[in-house]
Amino acid sequence: MTKGLIFAFHGGPTAFVNRVNSVIGQLDDVDLDLLERLCEWSKDNGSVIPMGSLELTAENVQFRLEKLEKLELIDFGVRV
Repeated sequence: MTKGLIFAFHGGPTAFVNRVNSVIGQLDDVDLDLLERLCEWSKDNGSVIPMGSLELTAENVQFRLEKLEKLELIDFGVRV
């Protein structure tokens, strides 16, 4: 049974915060909402995105996560 998807902030939390400032213009409201939730999950859920926790289609979740990874904000891909 899959619990969720583990993620990490690319380069650690400090690098993540610095990088957000560099790429903020490439993020829309959905991206920012997702980043806010990722920050919450990093503290409260052991950096696991819980399965079924996002009200987006699976394709949209994948698109958003890949976008954040390409912008070097997160690293992801390990299922738990």
